[in-house]
This record gives sequence, structure tokens and C-alpha cells, in this order.
Amino acid sequence: MRVLRGRLPGLELYKRIYSSKGNLELAMQVKIAESYKAFIHFCVQATMFYNKSGTQQSRKIDGLQEGHDNDHINKIQSLLGLGDYSAEQENDAVETYRRNFEVDAFMKNQFLERMEGGRMDTLKSHHDFRQWLESEGSRLLLVVGYNHHSIRSANQCWASPIALELMNRVKEKKREDESWVHYTSGLRDEGDVLSRAVFTIVLQVLRQNRSAVQKDEPLQELHAAIQDYRQEAERGGGETAASLQKVALRALNFLDSSKTVWIILDRVDKCRDQSRKLIGRALLKTMVYLVENAKPRVRVLAVVSGLDWNIDQDEDDLGRERKNSVIQHVVYQQQL
Repeated sequence: MRVLRGRLPGLELYKRIYSSKGNLELAMQVKIAESYKAFIHFCVQATMFYNKSGTQQSRKIDGLQEGHDNDHINKIQSLLGLGDYSAEQENDAVETYRRNFEVDAFMKNQFLERMEGGRMDTLKSHHDFRQWLESEGSRLLLVVGYNHHSIRSANQCWASPIALELMNRVKEKKREDESWVHYTSGLRDEGDVLSRAVFTIVLQVLRQNRSAVQKDEPLQELHAAIQDYRQEAERGGGETAASLQKVALRALNFLDSSKTVWIILDRVDKCRDQSRKLIGRALLKTMVYLVENAKPRVRVLAVVSGLDWNIDQDEDDLGRERKNSVIQHVVYQQQL
């Protein structure tokens, strides 16, 4: 403490200030007291830290870094307008949807083919699925399911179980170089909003890769991209969709090329706003953009009901610029 005292400047000046009673002097006294309090607290904490073992110090540093990473994620979540988003609620909604699907399929479709067991294995062993699953590059696999003509008006698509099965990977322990995220359309009373769908996917990816969101420059670039999108959306300009794609790309590019992001989308044909306008096409175009431009490997599986949106007969190429970035596979439900 003698060494510290010798290095503190102006102790005599401080004594003179403390002997004065003017308003400025009183304010200065408070600030000096607060400064000394903070300084002493720092000294105590530093002494306690350096008296710990190397392992304890490492844990403390890791804890501080984790808290810093969480602050970054929370800031991004706020900027994305997802302050009310809860992964638990999202997963609960999917589980309810899964249970309702299974009950409905059992009650109504007992004499029709179901996407399970051997039929599921047939789909998984098909060249289209294997190419999507095992290829070196990024791919989008579009599974278009056609219900049997006897249940054309059914609310569910018989191909959905492939998406539901892959969604289980989100809850399972994954490899460190993989991220599994999902989005199911048609579960929200307020309808789907394109930006919320894309941002929900983005947020899930970043939450699973918190440690990647540490570099200031790309973080500021993401913040700027979100702001640009907000401004473009408010203007109603023609670049709104492109601005949204740039936000998603900035976010995924926090991950390096050794990472793989799996995005599972179910019932993209139900991705409609409150006026029932289909926005699933724009969602798929955003996914194609990520497949073709993101730094990490991106593999998207999207299930569409062909009876509700016969996209397989649509000439729209979903904005793709690479011939093999999108694989399309059609499955027809048969009678047993």
C-alpha cells in the first residue's frame, strides 16, 4: 500500500478539497470517494483472481467470455425484433403439431400409405436424398408431397414426417461443427411474416454458435445490415427482399467453412401472411441465396404440399444461379 500511496497523484490537493465546503468541492469529494471505492474494489478482485489456481482463473475467464457472448446474442435478438421469441415455446408448438399429426394420420389414413418405416427408408435411400445429405457442397432439397386424391382436403401433408424426424436432431447432442435449426409454417395465429421466419432461423443458428459472435467488425456489419433492412422495409422499396437476404448472410457468415448448418422447413406452402398471401416462395428464395453464398455449408430440407402449392410444376427457379443448388423430389401417397 505504501507503493500505491506513493504513486497516487495530488494527495495534498485532495486534502485541501476535503477541507472545503463549497458545492463544487462537495461534488468533487463524492467523485473522489467513488473513484477510490472502485479502485479498491478492483484491487481486491484482482488479488483474489491472481491468488486462484490456473484452472480457476481459466474458468473465470470462460465465464466472463460466455457472459459477453450472451450480451451480443441478446443485442442481436433485440435488433431482429424477436424480444418475445422463446426456443422452448417454439419447440413446444412443434411437439403439439407432431402429436396432432400422428393422431390425425392414424384416425383418417388407416388405408393409405404413411411416411414411416419402410416408406421412410425408401425416401432416405433415394439418390436425391443421399445427394443432399452427403454432397460436399451446400444444397436445398425440396420434398413435394401429394396426398392421395381421397384426402385432397386434408390439413396435413403426408410427407411432413421426414421434416419432423430431422427436427429431432435439434434436441439431440450434435457434433460441434453442426447446427440444426427448424421452422414450421402455419403454427402462428397471427400468420407468418417473412422477416420473422428468416430471423427466427438466423437467431437459432447464432444461439448455437455464441462463441463465433465475438469479432467487432462483422458484428457491427450485422447491426448495420439489420438497420438497412428496417429502413428499406419502412420505405416499401424494391430492395426489401435483397436487404433481408443480406442480413441472413451476414449472420451465417460468422461461422467458418468447416461448419455445417442444417435448416429444416415444414409446410412452406402454409407460410402465408394474415391476408393468406403466400410468402413461402420468398422464404425459399432466401434459403437458396444462403445455399449459394454462405461461408459455411448450408443444407436446407423443405417440405411442401403439392396440392396446396404445386411448385414442382412451377417454372420459377427460386432465384438460383447454380444448376445443382436445388434438388426436387416428389412423393405421391398410395392406397394400401
